[in-house]
Amino acid sequence: MSSSGPGGLWSLLSFPSVELLVDAQGEQMDDIELNVANARVYINGGTNRLIYANAMKKKGGYLVYWIWAVVAILLLICIIKIAT
Repeated sequence: MSSSGPGGLWSLLSFPSVELLVDAQGEQMDDIELNVANARVYINGGTNRLIYANAMKKKGGYLVYWIWAVVAILLLICIIKIAT
């Protein structure tokens, strides 16, 4: 092995470094892809929960009105019974 020529010894020493960098970047890309996939799952789950919460909020509002109506009717019946 001769260290003369273009690059010489430095070119031989830099190839393993480049290989290590490429491997590290490949692992980072895999990590980024995994994080993006996980974020997509969390976003979809959050969106579904918001839709469910909105539906429950609408149902809950109607339920409160029905409960107040029943309480008002019972109160009215009690007042009529006391008055007569």
